[in-house]
Amino acid sequence: MSRLDKAKRAREKHVKVRRSEFRAKLTQRSAEIAEGRASQRVDATLSTFQRDLKIAEAEPDPDRSAAAFLRAEALSRQTLSELKDSYRLAPPRGVGLPQANRRDFEAYREECDHFFRTRLEPAQQDIEKLLNAASVRAKMALDRRMRFDRALTEIAASARKNVQSDSHEARSAADDVRQRVSGLARTTIQEVEQAVGSVLSRAATLDVSKLDDDAFVAQRTILESDVERVAESTRLIVGSVTDQLRALAAHLQQGVPDTSPLDAEEALEDELIALRERSDADLELAQLGIAVQIINHEFDATIRSVRRNIRQLRAWADANDSIRKLYESIRDNFSHLDGYLSLFTPLQRRLYRSAVDMTAAVKRFRNRMASFSVTEASQAMGRGGASNYDG
Repeated sequence: MSRLDKAKRAREKHVKVRRSEFRAKLTQRSAEIAEGRASQRVDATLSTFQRDLKIAEAEPDPDRSAAAFLRAEALSRQTLSELKDSYRLAPPRGVGLPQANRRDFEAYREECDHFFRTRLEPAQQDIEKLLNAASVRAKMALDRRMRFDRALTEIAASARKNVQSDSHEARSAADDVRQRVSGLARTTIQEVEQAVGSVLSRAATLDVSKLDDDAFVAQRTILESDVERVAESTRLIVGSVTDQLRALAAHLQQGVPDTSPLDAEEALEDELIALRERSDADLELAQLGIAVQIINHEFDATIRSVRRNIRQLRAWADANDSIRKLYESIRDNFSHLDGYLSLFTPLQRRLYRSAVDMTAAVKRFRNRMASFSVTEASQAMGRGGASNYDG
């Protein structure tokens, strides 16, 4: 239990940090879009592109001017692509999120998609228009095939660069894991050797000839337990790491998986968070029900007293015309209030059940069944007259 509790606390600490980082990044990006700072970055990119176009137009050499045009286009598109990537956020892998964070993330995605549609995509179209207009003014025909091939080449180069970077990170992570596992193995071996050496030293100084049978067994048990405790502890640690590595290796044997153990862990944690939130909501409803029960109980005694007093007041009102209108007003207002208070009754059906006399209905049913024989029933069904039977 201590081991599992320690693992749970370590997991909660790690998850808390990941969630906090994601919320901070989500809040920052959302504020940048809402406050217009993201749009300012788009405007700055367009301004830089227009400046570069003017420089390219002023270049007297046609080849160098064409190259300047293409560089300006490539730089602006790359800047907008990096800007778009910076606002594409994804929840942390292997970490479940509460429902409130999920709603915030969905709202951010809608806000981000609106920003892409209304600002980034029009900016990319503006780059194309500005480039065409500048090339016309410079009386230069830019090779569309060259522009097309260059754009694809840059996209391919960017994709290769990203994949190579991710692969390098994966290899670095694998090397780091290998080094840490090797270090863990050396550490556990040293701990066991130290424990064994300590036990052997204590055993060497122990004069067993002076011990009776019970003391001899007790001392041997103590020394054996010390060695076994250290060995069991180290075996649990190394075994846990080995199981995780084997699970990862078995998952990678499937080829290029589209899911990972982190996805399964995230799904389980999402389900756990949803159950906890539902439990909290049920607890609030239970507390609300208890409050309603207490209020209804307090009202019940008061209402009974008011009903009794109104009945007593009726006798005075019948004998005294001067208070008849006052009595009728109090009675009518209380009737409205009593009707509203009766709304509490369905909430406590188990406490306030009302008896219903069904003797007459049961007697009528028995008489009807007694007069309707089995033969008549079969004949009626054979004639299609079963629909006339209302029993």
